[in-house]
Amino acid sequence: MGTVAIMLPLMQFIASSFKKERLIKSIVFIFFMCSHVIALLFFVGTIKMPSTYGRLLTLQVTRAHLYKNIWFGIGFGRFLVHYPYWQEQYFRTASVIPTHFLLNAGETYIILNIYFLLLSEIGVIGCLMLFVLPLCFFRYKAKCNQQLINMKKQVVLMILIAGLTSYPLNVSPTIFICLVCLFSVLMNNPISSYFTSLLFYLKKLYVAMFAVMLVFVFQMVRAVYSWQSMRSSNSYSHSELIQRYSALYPQMLNDYKYLTEYGEELLKESGSCKEAVFIFHNAIKKQITPRLVNNYAIACKCLGNYEEAIKNYRFLSYLLPS
Repeated sequence: MGTVAIMLPLMQFIASSFKKERLIKSIVFIFFMCSHVIALLFFVGTIKMPSTYGRLLTLQVTRAHLYKNIWFGIGFGRFLVHYPYWQEQYFRTASVIPTHFLLNAGETYIILNIYFLLLSEIGVIGCLMLFVLPLCFFRYKAKCNQQLINMKKQVVLMILIAGLTSYPLNVSPTIFICLVCLFSVLMNNPISSYFTSLLFYLKKLYVAMFAVMLVFVFQMVRAVYSWQSMRSSNSYSHSELIQRYSALYPQMLNDYKYLTEYGEELLKESGSCKEAVFIFHNAIKKQITPRLVNNYAIACKCLGNYEEAIKNYRFLSYLLPS
């Protein structure tokens, strides 16, 4: 669906080249559309069949948990934390599991349907409040900058359709797109002075938020650059690496990849197992990966907490049964 949506403007452009021959234009458009759909179905049904089964597994597992938090969702940005537990529970409790699900279960970081993702994170109430913005945007008839507004409508429509099956945007960019729709309507509509003054203050607020965001982004980029330089260098001793990882912790404490590598460095010393458990535990709160769960189990075993280690190994065996 997403690929078809992206190809539609190209097909219309090709068909519009036949200005006078209306029948030829229709035939060209139908031919390109049908051939593209057939090629897409063949690609998905044969070459990408394992990926298709993986997507169906993700949708089925997520659908089973939608009703528990149907109104307000599980929380903004919490899908990455919840889904591995859902998949582990599915393989642990299901009485009959299709073989293709067992063979194609993998590390899932995002559900390949933006609407399921939105529904699971912000619920029905949040989705209704959010999609009022693009609905008003599409119903808006521009009095000025009409060509620009129509182009924006086409781009937003293609993004929303592509979110059905292709790799979608995350929740934050989707909300940003809906806000862009709102501001596009307000800024291109010569309405009352109330909205004019409101836009003035919104622009001031936007500039202030952008300035604050730049400060945080600069600090984060500098920390990531230091981390990447440290990873690519072989000139540091183990103790020096620990010191540098520790110095980056305040800026990188929300990056699960950094936390995973920091914990692995701590595991190399038997006396640092307690610190490694703390780091891995914090990383698991951000995102769960097999590598992270395995390292956390090793750290628990290093501390003598065999019950917790066995619990994590069992969780890992159900999460990825293949």
